[in-house]
Amino acid sequence: MSEKRVFGAFLVAAGAATLLFFGSFVADREAMLFGTDMVSEAYQSRAFAVQEVAAGRGLPEWNPYVYGGMPYLSILPYPVWYPTSLAYFVMPLHRAIGWAFVLHFLLAGLLAYALARELDLAPGAAIVVGAGYMFTGYIVSHLYAGQDGRMFAMQWAPALFLLAERAISRRSLHWFGWLAAVVVLQLFTPHVQMTYFAAMALGAWVAFRLVQVRREERAWGPPLRLLGGFVGAYAVAGLVALVEIWPTMNMVEFSHRAARDYAYASSWSMPAQETLAAMWPEFQGILERYWGTNPFKLHTEYLGAVPVLLAALALAARRTARVWFFAGLGVVALLFAWGAATPIHRIAYEVLPFVKQFRAPSMMYSIVALAVVVLAGHGAQALHDRRKELADAGHPAWKILGGLAIAWIVTWFWAAGAPDSFARFWSNLLYGSIGPDRLEGVRRAMPGFARGLGLFTLYWGIGVAVCWAAVRGVLAPLAACAVLAVVTVADLWRVNRKFYDTIPVAEVARPDPAVEFLREEPGPFRALPLPGTYGPNDLMLFRVPSVTGSQKFRLRWWDDLVGEQMERLSDTRLWALLDLRYLVSSRPIELEGLRPAFEGGGKIVYRWTGPARGAWVVHDVRVRPADADPAEALGRIDPATTALLEPGADPPPLGAAEGRARIEWVERVPDRLELEVENPADGLLVLSEIHHPYWSARVDGEPVEVMRVDVALRGVPLPAGSHRVELVFDDPYVEYGGWGSLAGVVLLAAALALTWRGRGGREAEGS
Repeated sequence: MSEKRVFGAFLVAAGAATLLFFGSFVADREAMLFGTDMVSEAYQSRAFAVQEVAAGRGLPEWNPYVYGGMPYLSILPYPVWYPTSLAYFVMPLHRAIGWAFVLHFLLAGLLAYALARELDLAPGAAIVVGAGYMFTGYIVSHLYAGQDGRMFAMQWAPALFLLAERAISRRSLHWFGWLAAVVVLQLFTPHVQMTYFAAMALGAWVAFRLVQVRREERAWGPPLRLLGGFVGAYAVAGLVALVEIWPTMNMVEFSHRAARDYAYASSWSMPAQETLAAMWPEFQGILERYWGTNPFKLHTEYLGAVPVLLAALALAARRTARVWFFAGLGVVALLFAWGAATPIHRIAYEVLPFVKQFRAPSMMYSIVALAVVVLAGHGAQALHDRRKELADAGHPAWKILGGLAIAWIVTWFWAAGAPDSFARFWSNLLYGSIGPDRLEGVRRAMPGFARGLGLFTLYWGIGVAVCWAAVRGVLAPLAACAVLAVVTVADLWRVNRKFYDTIPVAEVARPDPAVEFLREEPGPFRALPLPGTYGPNDLMLFRVPSVTGSQKFRLRWWDDLVGEQMERLSDTRLWALLDLRYLVSSRPIELEGLRPAFEGGGKIVYRWTGPARGAWVVHDVRVRPADADPAEALGRIDPATTALLEPGADPPPLGAAEGRARIEWVERVPDRLELEVENPADGLLVLSEIHHPYWSARVDGEPVEVMRVDVALRGVPLPAGSHRVELVFDDPYVEYGGWGSLAGVVLLAAALALTWRGRGGREAEGS
């Protein structure tokens, strides 16, 4: 069969498998892909942008609905600049999000197929690679958390290796341009950490190949020029993505995540014991049955019986330099994923830039999965090679694969026949003594583990039989690879389906009676949803300002005001500062100053009858000493009459209080506030709005300073009289980054256009 027909058949089969896997989503227009993070926080954040664009205000730079208010575009709120995000504004949001998952699911298989062909693997072997990567557990299981950015970044990883290999083997600048374009897409996902890990793996591949080029050419010129091409590709990609990178890096300066220690960086490592999940995912339990050492686990590392078998076959029968490279890459990536359990992650933490900002080294397992799948392709290639020695039943490969099959069968009989004995032995061996709760978790996981291990053993046996038939000439290599691909998909499907589900979009997007009540209440005000009432970003979806939320960053001075765990929100003295007027609870609350205002849908809305102000004028200020704790210093004043300024601030002109100022709100939209103030004497207008240096103010059209007051709020000096006050949020780094990105796009487009015409000749010369 010709290569085009093989690829066409793979494309049709992969497309059909994609539609079948996502069948309930594809068939039901009111269905939304379920993902824990997507349902609780990510959907709401995207809906906010869609609402603002629909209102004609464009993409917002400030989000007033979480944590009292914080920047929006500069905190990587969603794949803002990623191409598929354009669909958010032309079709229902939940459908656009879901179809992006569907598209990238298929894309992962096609890119892995293309990579295998670029590595000189036969079309049949490429089918195995494409199917194995498309359905590999670590990628697909991220559906359950709804982490599309992380999935998309992983699914572009094969394209990095594909284009890097083309650039090296064909010696054309053209492919460096396309490599830069793929890096841009990864950066725009915008999962920076997964993109960084993929760059680390690609760097290892480039170093490996350039050493080979140096040996072949016997000169330093060619590898150095190629190295310059790779550096240039990443530099251009960084320039194109500057609209995202620059504001975000600048935001870190204001964030509580600016500096972390090694304990933070190594948190959420992959427990070494859970490496067994690559073959036996049910042993540590899946989802609610998980009993391992992390607090919870929403993914699987399952690689499948056939890919593991073929990777072992590659190491036993096709020990080329490339096989050893991918084996080494997989091992090093696995050791990194184990975090503090080995020195690998600590070395990267100390030596490499940005690693200190990351946590969850377990994400490096994405590189392990890619390495194993590519090794599986080399194992499948051995069937095409049909070496004479492989047709000998005494070859070490068959002894190893057959011996492992016997080991799996014995283990399966043990787990199925004596689950308690099996559980005690392996849990004690891997974890030592464990408590009764976790031991009970082990017991609950055993029935599923026995079934999974039985199926793993069955698929392993089928794989061995198909490989043996291929090397003996009973099956054509292409047919054998097609069968192995089908077995791989069936095996991975049984595990991956546990991480796929849909829910009616109305469960997320339809307001309940309590929300309807809050939306009808006159503002401005903020609400505090207590645990068990709403997800962290739910109120944002309905444009009800909240003092809680879930975002990648929080402002440092917000943490100073309410505490890093927001523990100070229990102090009702802060409620007036934050204009906190409503609490939502799922059970009755007894607290002086709280009065029930609404009850319905299983929730009770309480109104705070104590002082709460959206804006007020003070005529007295204090400057906080540099060595004073912000919260303690604030506790020593009465914010209703006195404002606390930051160390080194110059107090504005103040007059004696002569009555109360009249304040009327004119406009409140995310990036702009406008109000009219009639002020009897010079004073400081304090707004219950969270401060940021990029808020500017004008009084009657004249610019004035926006001061940080009361630890985290905004203050505007205001002379006596009637005035119109305007505040605008404008992050200059979004504009700077936008101009940089425009320059990068022009540069990249010019490079691709200029190198296109001469591409064929240069490739022929370099081949």
